[in-house]
Amino acid sequence: MAHPEEREQYAAAKFASAEQSNAECGRVMDYNQRKQPVIRDILERMFRAHGLID
Repeated sequence: MAHPEEREQYAAAKFASAEQSNAECGRVMDYNQRKQPVIRDILERMFRAHGLID
């Protein structure tokens, strides 16, 4: 994997969101929404690295 730190960042967000969802008997939508900032951050860095956004 080219960016193991991003994989770790995503995994941490995923596990934290799952724990919170399980504790609250939350919905899948809530689980996904909690991960969204990390996913957007990773995608933004990827797009910038490839010159797709400034």
